[in-house]
Amino acid sequence: LASQKNSPIITRISNNGFSYPLSPFKTQNLKVGHMSIDLNKLIISNTGAIRTMTKLAKLRSSNVVNMWFTNVNIQIDNGMLLSDRMDFLIDEAVHLCSWGKIDLNNKALKMNLGITADTLYSVFGIENLPDDYVIKIPIKGTFENPKIDASKATAKIIALSALQQSSGIGSIIGGLVTKFQKDQDIPPAKRPFPWEGKVRRRAPARSDNIFDFFK
Repeated sequence: LASQKNSPIITRISNNGFSYPLSPFKTQNLKVGHMSIDLNKLIISNTGAIRTMTKLAKLRSSNVVNMWFTNVNIQIDNGMLLSDRMDFLIDEAVHLCSWGKIDLNNKALKMNLGITADTLYSVFGIENLPDDYVIKIPIKGTFENPKIDASKATAKIIALSALQQSSGIGSIIGGLVTKFQKDQDIPPAKRPFPWEGKVRRRAPARSDNIFDFFK
């Protein structure tokens, strides 16, 4: 993990609603009314879930990947961290997002990973989705043992792929999907993304087996 040249990590903490008792320090007593973190551009090890995504998108094989982030707003109260939506781009190709809660007292995750419309196109070849379409994947468990519940997401991608391949359905898939497949609790993105107008949309790189995405 390292920042890219001329891309510093910027953290801003408002003094309104901020409390940090030092003695004795207890996580549940930490209060942060508003904190903004801009990770900017980072170089990340290409392992685990990130490697699965880069392989599916047929990106170049490398030990590291470049990631580009939007800023994220955070609140902390009574040991609970709340994060709004953060979008990120992996190697200028795979666009995902995340949001949710983290219980700092118990190191428990109640987060979500989102697969965006442009990634559904570039990785799975699914076209004509609304720009704000996101498939939500719950992430639970702990810091040491996160668990991704991809069953519903897998079913949705299979359904979308089936619709895409049906004769004549491609042109109306966006409207059809929004009626019965769109999650209603997806937080809005912070547009424009920092990479908008700077990165070209990739053509689809279809995977032989979409279940590989969730291994």
